[in-house]
Amino acid sequence: MFRDRGGGDATGVVSRIVRRFEARSLRAAALVLVDTEANKRQMIADFALTARRVRSIPLAINERLFSSSGREQAPSGRPARVLFVGTLVPLHGIDIVLAVAAELSKSDGIEFRLIGDGQQSALVEAFVRTGKVAGFTWIREWVPLAGIAREIEEADVCLGVFGGEGKAARVLPFKSYCALAAGKAIVTQAAHSLPDGLPPLPAVLVAGTDRQKWARDVATAIRTLIESRAERIALGKAAGQYFADHLSSQAIRAVWLEILCAANGPMDD
Repeated sequence: MFRDRGGGDATGVVSRIVRRFEARSLRAAALVLVDTEANKRQMIADFALTARRVRSIPLAINERLFSSSGREQAPSGRPARVLFVGTLVPLHGIDIVLAVAAELSKSDGIEFRLIGDGQQSALVEAFVRTGKVAGFTWIREWVPLAGIAREIEEADVCLGVFGGEGKAARVLPFKSYCALAAGKAIVTQAAHSLPDGLPPLPAVLVAGTDRQKWARDVATAIRTLIESRAERIALGKAAGQYFADHLSSQAIRAVWLEILCAANGPMDD
Protein backbone atom coordinates (compact mmCIF):
# COMPACT_ATOMS: atom_id res chain seq x y z
CA MET A 1 0.00 0.00 0.00
CA PHE A 2 2.80 2.43 0.73
CA ARG A 3 3.75 2.44 -2.96
CA ASP A 4 0.22 3.42 -3.95
CA ARG A 5 0.37 6.67 -2.03
CA GLY A 6 1.64 9.42 -4.33
CA GLY A 7 1.43 7.42 -7.56
CA GLY A 8 4.12 4.90 -6.76
CA ASP A 9 6.58 7.20 -4.95
CA ALA A 10 7.57 5.36 -1.78
CA THR A 11 9.73 8.22 -0.49
CA GLY A 12 7.04 10.82 0.28
CA VAL A 13 6.02 11.67 3.85
CA VAL A 14 2.61 9.98 3.68
CA SER A 15 4.11 6.90 1.97
CA ARG A 16 6.77 6.56 4.66
CA ILE A 17 4.22 6.92 7.48
CA VAL A 18 1.92 4.33 5.91
CA ARG A 19 4.85 1.97 5.38
CA ARG A 20 5.86 2.21 9.06
CA PHE A 21 2.32 1.38 10.19
CA GLU A 22 2.14 -1.55 7.78
CA ALA A 23 5.57 -2.88 8.69
CA ARG A 24 4.79 -2.77 12.41
CA SER A 25 1.46 -4.57 11.92
CA LEU A 26 2.91 -7.24 9.65
CA ARG A 27 5.90 -7.96 11.88
CA ALA A 28 3.51 -8.38 14.84
CA ALA A 29 1.51 -11.07 13.03
CA ALA A 30 2.04 -14.75 13.79
CA LEU A 31 1.48 -15.49 10.10
CA VAL A 32 1.18 -13.25 7.04
CA LEU A 33 -0.82 -14.65 4.14
CA VAL A 34 -0.23 -13.55 0.56
CA ASP A 35 -1.51 -14.83 -2.78
CA THR A 36 1.66 -15.84 -4.66
CA GLU A 37 5.28 -16.79 -4.10
CA ALA A 38 6.48 -13.64 -5.88
CA ASN A 39 4.39 -11.47 -3.57
CA LYS A 40 5.78 -13.44 -0.62
CA ARG A 41 9.31 -12.54 -1.67
CA GLN A 42 8.27 -8.92 -2.19
CA MET A 43 6.67 -8.66 1.25
CA ILE A 44 9.72 -10.18 2.94
CA ALA A 45 11.99 -7.71 1.17
CA ASP A 46 9.77 -4.65 1.73
CA PHE A 47 9.02 -5.21 5.40
CA ALA A 48 11.94 -7.30 6.68
CA LEU A 49 9.60 -10.15 7.57
CA THR A 50 10.76 -13.58 8.71
CA ALA A 51 10.36 -15.98 5.76
CA ARG A 52 8.84 -18.81 7.84
CA ARG A 53 6.07 -16.44 8.99
CA VAL A 54 4.91 -15.63 5.45
CA ARG A 55 2.88 -18.10 3.40
CA SER A 56 1.28 -17.93 -0.03
CA ILE A 57 -2.14 -19.56 -0.46
CA PRO A 58 -4.81 -19.33 -3.19
CA LEU A 59 -7.40 -16.58 -3.35
CA ALA A 60 -11.04 -17.57 -2.87
CA ILE A 61 -13.78 -16.97 -5.43
CA ASN A 62 -17.50 -17.68 -5.48
CA GLU A 63 -16.96 -20.80 -7.59
CA ARG A 64 -20.64 -21.74 -7.54
CA LEU A 65 -21.20 -19.12 -10.24
CA PHE A 66 -18.84 -20.88 -12.61
CA SER A 67 -19.08 -24.25 -14.30
CA SER A 68 -16.17 -26.18 -15.78
CA SER A 69 -18.55 -27.69 -18.31
CA GLY A 70 -18.26 -24.51 -20.48
CA ARG A 71 -19.24 -24.20 -24.12
CA GLU A 72 -16.93 -26.18 -26.40
CA GLN A 73 -17.41 -24.07 -29.49
CA ALA A 74 -19.27 -21.00 -30.69
CA PRO A 75 -22.90 -21.63 -31.63
CA SER A 76 -23.53 -22.02 -35.33
CA GLY A 77 -23.57 -18.64 -37.07
CA ARG A 78 -21.94 -16.75 -34.19
CA PRO A 79 -18.32 -15.55 -34.25
CA ALA A 80 -15.77 -16.98 -31.86
CA ARG A 81 -15.55 -14.73 -28.81
CA VAL A 82 -12.47 -13.36 -27.06
CA LEU A 83 -13.09 -11.84 -23.63
CA PHE A 84 -11.09 -9.38 -21.56
CA VAL A 85 -12.39 -8.41 -18.11
CA GLY A 86 -10.64 -6.00 -15.76
CA THR A 87 -10.17 -2.54 -14.37
CA LEU A 88 -8.37 -0.37 -16.89
CA VAL A 89 -5.11 0.04 -14.97
CA PRO A 90 -1.48 -0.44 -16.08
CA LEU A 91 -1.26 -3.91 -14.51
CA HIS A 92 -3.58 -5.25 -17.21
CA GLY A 93 -1.60 -3.85 -20.17
CA ILE A 94 -4.52 -2.11 -21.84
CA ASP A 95 -2.36 -0.97 -24.76
CA ILE A 96 -1.54 -4.61 -25.52
CA VAL A 97 -5.19 -5.65 -25.15
CA LEU A 98 -6.32 -2.99 -27.64
CA ALA A 99 -3.53 -3.81 -30.07
CA VAL A 100 -4.61 -7.47 -29.91
CA ALA A 101 -8.23 -6.46 -30.60
CA ALA A 102 -7.09 -4.43 -33.61
CA GLU A 103 -5.03 -7.35 -34.92
CA LEU A 104 -7.90 -9.83 -34.47
CA SER A 105 -10.30 -7.49 -36.30
CA LYS A 106 -8.40 -8.41 -39.48
CA SER A 107 -9.72 -11.97 -39.19
CA ASP A 108 -13.29 -12.91 -40.02
CA GLY A 109 -15.37 -14.76 -37.47
CA ILE A 110 -13.86 -13.30 -34.28
CA GLU A 111 -15.50 -10.85 -31.90
CA PHE A 112 -13.74 -9.12 -29.00
CA ARG A 113 -15.51 -8.07 -25.82
CA LEU A 114 -13.85 -5.78 -23.28
CA ILE A 115 -15.55 -5.31 -19.91
CA GLY A 116 -14.23 -2.68 -17.54
CA ASP A 117 -13.51 0.94 -16.75
CA GLY A 118 -10.87 2.86 -14.87
CA GLN A 119 -7.66 4.83 -14.95
CA GLN A 120 -6.78 4.21 -18.60
CA SER A 121 -10.28 4.47 -20.03
CA ALA A 122 -9.10 7.27 -22.33
CA LEU A 123 -7.12 4.69 -24.30
CA VAL A 124 -10.28 2.69 -24.99
CA GLU A 125 -12.26 5.83 -25.77
CA ALA A 126 -9.70 6.83 -28.41
CA PHE A 127 -9.69 3.27 -29.76
CA VAL A 128 -13.47 3.24 -30.14
CA ARG A 129 -13.51 6.71 -31.74
CA THR A 130 -11.45 5.48 -34.67
CA GLY A 131 -14.43 3.39 -35.74
CA LYS A 132 -12.08 1.18 -37.72
CA VAL A 133 -12.13 -1.94 -35.54
CA ALA A 134 -14.80 -4.45 -36.47
CA GLY A 135 -16.30 -6.84 -33.96
CA PHE A 136 -15.20 -4.86 -30.88
CA THR A 137 -17.61 -4.28 -27.98
CA TRP A 138 -16.78 -2.23 -24.88
CA ILE A 139 -19.04 -2.78 -21.87
CA ARG A 140 -18.13 0.11 -19.62
CA GLU A 141 -20.89 -0.01 -17.03
CA TRP A 142 -20.62 -2.05 -13.84
CA VAL A 143 -21.32 -5.75 -14.39
CA PRO A 144 -22.14 -7.90 -11.32
CA LEU A 145 -20.21 -11.11 -10.78
CA ALA A 146 -23.08 -13.25 -12.05
CA GLY A 147 -22.95 -11.26 -15.28
CA ILE A 148 -19.18 -11.77 -15.53
CA ALA A 149 -19.76 -15.50 -15.05
CA ARG A 150 -22.19 -15.51 -17.99
CA GLU A 151 -19.70 -13.62 -20.15
CA ILE A 152 -16.95 -16.12 -19.32
CA GLU A 153 -19.29 -19.03 -20.04
CA GLU A 154 -20.01 -17.61 -23.51
CA ALA A 155 -16.36 -16.87 -24.32
CA ASP A 156 -14.10 -19.12 -26.38
CA VAL A 157 -10.84 -17.57 -25.16
CA CYS A 158 -10.30 -15.54 -21.98
CA LEU A 159 -7.43 -13.08 -21.59
CA GLY A 160 -5.30 -12.57 -18.49
CA VAL A 161 -2.93 -9.65 -17.94
CA PHE A 162 -0.24 -8.07 -20.13
CA GLY A 163 1.30 -5.43 -17.89
CA GLY A 164 4.83 -6.84 -18.17
CA GLU A 165 7.18 -6.81 -15.20
CA GLY A 166 6.39 -5.49 -11.70
CA LYS A 167 3.05 -6.16 -10.06
CA ALA A 168 1.60 -7.86 -13.16
CA ALA A 169 4.32 -10.51 -12.95
CA ARG A 170 3.66 -11.22 -9.27
CA VAL A 171 -0.01 -12.15 -9.45
CA LEU A 172 -2.55 -14.66 -10.67
CA PRO A 173 -5.56 -12.36 -11.07
CA PHE A 174 -9.10 -13.11 -9.91
CA LYS A 175 -10.34 -13.24 -13.51
CA SER A 176 -7.91 -16.08 -14.24
CA TYR A 177 -9.27 -17.99 -11.23
CA CYS A 178 -12.77 -17.49 -12.68
CA ALA A 179 -11.78 -18.60 -16.18
CA LEU A 180 -9.99 -21.66 -14.77
CA ALA A 181 -13.06 -22.55 -12.71
CA ALA A 182 -15.20 -22.24 -15.84
CA GLY A 183 -12.85 -24.52 -17.78
CA LYS A 184 -11.86 -21.93 -20.37
CA ALA A 185 -8.81 -21.58 -22.56
CA ILE A 186 -6.69 -18.70 -21.23
CA VAL A 187 -4.04 -16.57 -22.95
CA THR A 188 -1.92 -14.44 -20.63
CA GLN A 189 1.60 -13.10 -20.18
CA ALA A 190 4.35 -15.59 -19.44
CA ALA A 191 5.61 -13.68 -16.39
CA HIS A 192 3.30 -14.59 -13.52
CA SER A 193 3.36 -16.19 -10.09
CA LEU A 194 1.37 -18.84 -8.24
CA PRO A 195 0.69 -19.90 -4.64
CA ASP A 196 3.20 -22.19 -3.01
CA GLY A 197 3.54 -25.70 -4.41
CA LEU A 198 1.28 -25.36 -7.45
CA PRO A 199 2.23 -26.98 -10.78
CA PRO A 200 2.54 -24.87 -13.96
CA LEU A 201 -0.55 -22.97 -15.08
CA PRO A 202 -2.54 -24.65 -17.90
CA ALA A 203 -2.71 -21.61 -20.14
CA VAL A 204 -1.07 -20.24 -23.27
CA LEU A 205 1.74 -18.09 -21.90
CA VAL A 206 3.09 -15.43 -24.25
CA ALA A 207 6.37 -13.68 -23.43
CA GLY A 208 7.33 -10.32 -24.87
CA THR A 209 9.33 -7.16 -24.40
CA ASP A 210 8.70 -5.36 -27.70
CA ARG A 211 5.07 -4.44 -27.15
CA GLN A 212 4.06 -4.33 -30.82
CA LYS A 213 5.46 -7.79 -31.48
CA TRP A 214 4.03 -9.00 -28.20
CA ALA A 215 0.53 -7.96 -29.26
CA ARG A 216 0.94 -9.76 -32.59
CA ASP A 217 2.16 -12.90 -30.80
CA VAL A 218 -0.83 -12.82 -28.44
CA ALA A 219 -3.20 -12.42 -31.39
CA THR A 220 -1.52 -15.36 -33.14
CA ALA A 221 -1.92 -17.51 -30.02
CA ILE A 222 -5.62 -16.63 -29.87
CA ARG A 223 -6.16 -17.44 -33.55
CA THR A 224 -4.46 -20.81 -33.07
CA LEU A 225 -6.84 -21.69 -30.24
CA ILE A 226 -9.87 -20.54 -32.20
CA GLU A 227 -8.84 -22.52 -35.27
CA SER A 228 -8.03 -25.65 -33.29
CA ARG A 229 -11.18 -26.77 -31.52
CA ALA A 230 -9.44 -29.85 -30.11
CA GLU A 231 -6.61 -27.81 -28.60
CA ARG A 232 -9.04 -25.32 -27.12
CA ILE A 233 -11.19 -28.02 -25.56
CA ALA A 234 -8.16 -29.84 -24.14
CA LEU A 235 -6.81 -26.65 -22.61
CA GLY A 236 -10.21 -25.83 -21.12
CA LYS A 237 -10.53 -29.28 -19.56
CA ALA A 238 -7.03 -28.97 -18.10
CA ALA A 239 -7.99 -25.56 -16.70
CA GLY A 240 -11.10 -26.89 -14.97
CA GLN A 241 -9.19 -29.82 -13.45
CA TYR A 242 -6.38 -27.52 -12.31
CA PHE A 243 -8.86 -25.30 -10.51
CA ALA A 244 -10.57 -28.26 -8.84
CA ASP A 245 -7.27 -29.74 -7.68
CA HIS A 246 -5.39 -26.63 -6.58
CA LEU A 247 -7.59 -23.51 -6.30
CA SER A 248 -11.09 -24.65 -5.34
CA SER A 249 -12.76 -24.20 -1.97
CA GLN A 250 -11.81 -27.77 -1.08
CA ALA A 251 -8.15 -27.09 -1.87
CA ILE A 252 -8.21 -23.88 0.17
CA ARG A 253 -9.95 -25.66 3.05
CA ALA A 254 -7.11 -28.18 3.17
CA VAL A 255 -4.58 -25.37 3.40
CA TRP A 256 -6.50 -23.66 6.20
CA LEU A 257 -6.80 -26.89 8.17
CA GLU A 258 -3.05 -27.31 7.89
CA ILE A 259 -2.49 -23.73 9.10
CA LEU A 260 -4.88 -24.11 12.05
CA CYS A 261 -3.52 -27.51 13.03
CA ALA A 262 0.00 -26.11 13.04
CA ALA A 263 -1.13 -23.29 15.30
CA ASN A 264 -3.48 -25.15 17.63
CA GLY A 265 -2.81 -28.85 17.30
CA PRO A 266 -5.00 -31.46 15.50
CA MET A 267 -8.62 -30.46 14.89
CA ASP A 268 -11.75 -32.55 14.26
CA ASP A 269 -13.34 -32.24 10.81
